[in-house]
Amino acid sequence: MKVLVVEDNKDQAAYVIEQIKAGLGKDTEIIGPYDDFPGAYEQVQSRKIDIAVLDIKLFDDPYAGVRLGQVIEYKGHTPIIFVSGLTDERIIKKTESIGNSLFLQKPFDQESFEGAIKQVCLKIKKRAMLPSLKIVFKPMGRDVFWLKDNKTNFTGIEVNDIKWVRVDGRHCHFAENRQPKEFKVTMKFDDLCELVLEEYENIFYQIHRSVIVNIDYVKSIQGNKIYIKDTMSNELQEFPLPEKRQQGLFKKLKI
Repeated sequence: MKVLVVEDNKDQAAYVIEQIKAGLGKDTEIIGPYDDFPGAYEQVQSRKIDIAVLDIKLFDDPYAGVRLGQVIEYKGHTPIIFVSGLTDERIIKKTESIGNSLFLQKPFDQESFEGAIKQVCLKIKKRAMLPSLKIVFKPMGRDVFWLKDNKTNFTGIEVNDIKWVRVDGRHCHFAENRQPKEFKVTMKFDDLCELVLEEYENIFYQIHRSVIVNIDYVKSIQGNKIYIKDTMSNELQEFPLPEKRQQGLFKKLKI
């Protein structure tokens, strides 16, 4: 078992590691602790991680842990435990957009940590059990994708209502503007690109190797971060924007 620990306070890091080993066993391999985003990011990209325990605020960066959690989520279903002594609801709410995570208030004990691990693993299991749909057809002259889950159930998604699409293995997750949920579609990434990027190149842009966004929902760009507006909650969802993708997005947005 490999656990990534990200914490900027040495005493807190030692306490977190103590609780991890007490809950998961003394043989648990601790990756870290890291006290900054770049160091932790490098580990996420280069190593297999079974669980990530992330402090939300690292020094003067209030959302470093959240950004790292988003990167981890893009790579798969690794359980993430966000830990923080902060009580700011706005910051805590940002963690809720990351589906494979749970928030744990500091200080916490061994029982609380073990309970959090069980809860987040159950959360991931339920998410993976979402019915897998298939795009069966798109009527001529209508910008609607019809998704089918069996012989009689169909769901129509208007192209303009798709906020973003995230690829996860052999599935694509569609976030739709009118509904507070995702649609999981069985589809190859190359087929997705052909369907979405080529046919609707003026609407969508690939900001990451596994994320495509609708540029009409881009609310702001701040360095290597892009924010997509959720019109139902008025919250902004943060995505990483690699430098090599920035100029292409600026061109799409005509800025």
